[in-house]
Amino acid sequence: MPEPHCHQRLLRYRAGPRALARLRRDGLGPGSIGAVVGPASGPRWLALAGLDQALLTTDLLSRGRILLAGASAGAWRMVAFASRDPLGAHQRLLDGYVRQVFVKGETPAGVSRAYAEVLAEVIGDDG
Repeated sequence: MPEPHCHQRLLRYRAGPRALARLRRDGLGPGSIGAVVGPASGPRWLALAGLDQALLTTDLLSRGRILLAGASAGAWRMVAFASRDPLGAHQRLLDGYVRQVFVKGETPAGVSRAYAEVLAEVIGDDG
């Protein structure tokens, strides 16, 4: 068996028999990932921020075309992943999301306006 890649020692894999055999044989590399899905999770996505940043600092997502799909907070994460500067965009998303403060009785329009501002920061002028 080849020497495990550094991320293989940090992650616990749950896979079907064929996928697990392939991971053991070939390891986890850029050709292994065809899609990244970000579920709707509300603020729970913050627990995944470290994993997101780890993915963005490796070559795992450098295969070329990868399907990025998400709903709600997961869609925001995928916007960051798809930007020209994914790691910077992800950090801006994290900072902007954590900085949000809403008072009781905030209107839907006010919430939408606040998130539009975060999105503008995440994407930037050339995102």
